[in-house]
Amino acid sequence: MAERPLPSPLPADLPENWALDQIVAPDGTSVGLTQQHGYNYLMEQVNAAHRGVNAINESFDTISGKRTCRFVVGTSTAGWTEADCDYLCDGVDDQAEIQAAIDAVPSGGGEIVLLAGKYQITGPVTVPAAIALRGSGISNTTLNIQKIAYSGDNSSAITLFGSLIALQVFGFSNEASNSEYLVTGGNCRITEVSFWPDIHAACVSLSGGVVYVMNCIFHTLSGSIALDAQNVGSNSTFLFHSNYFSLGGSIVVSGEEDLNPPLVSIIGNHAPVPISISLDNIRRHSIVACNILDKLELLHSAGGDVSSKGCLIANNVVYPNNPGPCITLGEDTRYNFVTGNQIVNPNNGAQKLIQDSGEGNIVRFNSNDTGGGSGASGVASFNGRTGTVMPQAGDYTAGMVGARPDTWTPTAADVGAVTGQGVQTIQTLTQAEYDALTAKDPSTLYIIKE
Repeated sequence: MAERPLPSPLPADLPENWALDQIVAPDGTSVGLTQQHGYNYLMEQVNAAHRGVNAINESFDTISGKRTCRFVVGTSTAGWTEADCDYLCDGVDDQAEIQAAIDAVPSGGGEIVLLAGKYQITGPVTVPAAIALRGSGISNTTLNIQKIAYSGDNSSAITLFGSLIALQVFGFSNEASNSEYLVTGGNCRITEVSFWPDIHAACVSLSGGVVYVMNCIFHTLSGSIALDAQNVGSNSTFLFHSNYFSLGGSIVVSGEEDLNPPLVSIIGNHAPVPISISLDNIRRHSIVACNILDKLELLHSAGGDVSSKGCLIANNVVYPNNPGPCITLGEDTRYNFVTGNQIVNPNNGAQKLIQDSGEGNIVRFNSNDTGGGSGASGVASFNGRTGTVMPQAGDYTAGMVGARPDTWTPTAADVGAVTGQGVQTIQTLTQAEYDALTAKDPSTLYIIKE
């Protein structure tokens, strides 16, 4: 609540019962009247009123002049009253009051502030574009999603087109087999949100537009999906930065076509139980960097010549827990750069390395690649060998490197000799033979030993 320009309200007790021929004095009591009848008291209150008006006038200098809309929602279960908020929930079907506040926001947009407390959600909530649903802190405001009756699958508790900020989403038990906590659409932002789903629910299902997920906590079970963006449309952008996955989980992004695939930026996500990342048909220049991973795969299943090429996979720490390669570049992936990734215990099975089945990808300077002229090349297989591939005799033929075989005998044409005269083998002169040359005519000197 803003501070009042006048901390103490004016008393508003100036007399209104003046009579004709009354004596005016500095202090009203000196002429048998009340103190308020004295003109010193009168002037004191007039000056206080002037100061208050000036303070109000000056406060407009700090106001932008732009109209904003903010509704406050509280719950009586946390002790809030109608005097504290615009909409008061009562712990039963609280989505009704929350949705009413959202629907009351003008078309220009605004913000719904949820005061600290636990809100019981038993039905869907939709947050339109240009509206932010903001809690009072990730550990203070809780949306407790209970069993919700849906007419079919692929439903969600929250449909987000705007922003979700600074709260936690807890619970969830749903009969719909493919239901999620939250489904996004269009351009939206999810920041400082903690998700606590049960075993039957995914966390967030993402669709088109620009979706920004940052500084969130996902308490998903290892192997379950935390962020799911499958079969998304053209020109989508997904940014997942600095999130924490307490029990593992996965990030899945796949474009539905090769033309205008989604752009992906997955940076700085941490997990004590490493997460898996699956990317299919994503846009060039996508980045996966500085994450804690179990495995990562980059695929190109849509065909065409646009997606899954020119991406950067760098500086990730990979703890491979499952059979198969820890980083996979699928068929038809092209010109991707995989570098600087640390593979923990890379020798714990030859299958736990980097598999490149694409074309023109650069896979170098990862922890399983000693480089520098000694050690492994960093590839997963060569000439039928798998695992840490070391150079062996016979890997390259003389023709592959432009060399002549050991059995090669030069022809006259090879050394510029006259055809038909043959070529004699060049031999080394002894010191005595070289000294004897000084006695010969210089015009007849030869360096070829006859």
